[in-house]
Amino acid sequence: MSTVPQLKNSANDEDFIQALEEVESIDADRDEAKEAHRAKMATFREAKKRKIKMLCTELGMDRDVFEAMLADRAEDRSYQAKKAERAKKIPDAKTEMFLDALGQYSWLPAPEAGAKPETPAERAARERIEAIQKITDNEQAEGNAVLEEMASGTVLN
Repeated sequence: MSTVPQLKNSANDEDFIQALEEVESIDADRDEAKEAHRAKMATFREAKKRKIKMLCTELGMDRDVFEAMLADRAEDRSYQAKKAERAKKIPDAKTEMFLDALGQYSWLPAPEAGAKPETPAERAARERIEAIQKITDNEQAEGNAVLEEMASGTVLN
């Protein structure tokens, strides 16, 4: 029967102390890297702030509008990146169906808050009917205006 040497598990054990110091060293390195990163990011933020101020002054543009445009462009890039990620998850055999579905429904805006649930096809049909009704109403109003002009005698043949 072999005997396994008894390990010391006390705070005075040199191996234990060395293991603790190694882990603490990694934590210290991580903290230094975090601090360096924070300092670098603060430098970038300050440079961006100065650049925006300078550009807004040069262009005569409102800062709030400029920053809103930057945020909007960032959202657009994020949206496109998310869309690309979703596309990567689609199996190759279904890519054509995915692209077809995107093409069919991408022109539909997001549903209005509080709107009743409906399928994309129902929504598209409803929106098309509303658009046609608007055109019809406008044409009818124009026709009525012409009829009124004719009745009043202001339109000559």
